[in-house]
Amino acid sequence: MDNTHIFCYNKANSDERGYVMYFYEICLCGIPEIVFAYNVTTEHYRNHFPNRYADLLEVSLVEDGTIFYDHDDGTQAETPPGTIAPILKDLHCRTYAAPGVVQKHVTVGALVSYNLKRRAVEEITDPISYGDAIQKSRTILIPYQWDAGEHYEEIRDQLRRIITLQTAQPPQALEALGEWFRLAALLTEIVLEHLGKRNGSAHSLSSSYLREAKHYIAAHYTEKLTVADVARHLGISAGHLHGIFQKQLGSGVIHYLNRYRVDIVKQNLLGRDISLKEAAHLVGVEDPAYMSRLFKQITGISFRQYCLRYRAKK
Repeated sequence: MDNTHIFCYNKANSDERGYVMYFYEICLCGIPEIVFAYNVTTEHYRNHFPNRYADLLEVSLVEDGTIFYDHDDGTQAETPPGTIAPILKDLHCRTYAAPGVVQKHVTVGALVSYNLKRRAVEEITDPISYGDAIQKSRTILIPYQWDAGEHYEEIRDQLRRIITLQTAQPPQALEALGEWFRLAALLTEIVLEHLGKRNGSAHSLSSSYLREAKHYIAAHYTEKLTVADVARHLGISAGHLHGIFQKQLGSGVIHYLNRYRVDIVKQNLLGRDISLKEAAHLVGVEDPAYMSRLFKQITGISFRQYCLRYRAKK
C-alpha cells in the first residue's frame, strides 16, 4: 500500500457563511499496523496527543458525551456525539470530557509513517472529475470532526468489527487490517458524497456510479454476481449502491440484474428456439427451475407461454 493517499476535511469550525473545511493530504509510506482498538466508556475521560505520536492515525466515532480539545496553539474545539473524530500527526492537543459525564466512543488507532499536507476544500472545483480520479487510485478520504449523520450506524458497526477482530484471542490481525481499509473506503465514499452535494452534483456522481454498475453487470451477468461484487468494483458500499439503484431506477441491483438476464434470453429467442435449460445456461443461472420463476416474475408469463406466443407471431 505504499504511496497511498488520504485526505481529511474539517467541518468543526464555522462562521456566518457556513463551514470552513480543510483537507489533509497524507501519503502512507508503508502498511498500517493496528496498535489499539477499543470500546471506551468512562466518566473520567482525558487524553494527550503530543508530538511523539507523529506516526499515529486514529479514527474514532463519538457515541455519547462531548469531547473537548485544547490545542497546543491555544485554540479549542469540541466533538459532540455522532462526530467522526480522527487524530492525525498535526493534531497536538489534550482531550477531555466534562466532569461526571459518561463519555463513550469507539476508536481504532494505527501506526504508519506518512507525509501530510493541508489543503482547502475550495480547491475541489470539479467534484465529478475528482471523484473519478479518487476511484481509480488508492486514495482514501477521511472526514475530520464531521457529523456522521445517516452513516452513523454503518461507521460504528465497521469500527466494532475491527475491534472484535483485533481483540480476539489470538488477534486476527490480517482480517482486522482488511476491515480497516474497508472503513477507509466507507469514509472515502462519505466524503465524495458530501462534496457532490456541496457542489450541486450529487446526482451526477450517483449517475456515474449507475453507469459504471450497468457496464459491469453487462460484462459479468453470466457469473454468480452479487450486489457486493458490483459495489466492490466501484469502490462503494453495497448499501450505497442499492440506494442509487432504488432512487434512480425504482428497483434494486438484483432486480436490474435479473431483468438484464431475461432480456438476454428474449433476444436469443428472436433468432432460434432454445430450451429452458439452454436459456438458463446462457445467462449463468445453474437451476432451470429458478430461471423459469425468474422469467415469469420479470415478464408476467411463463417461459413456455412466451415461446408459444412468439412462435404464433412468426
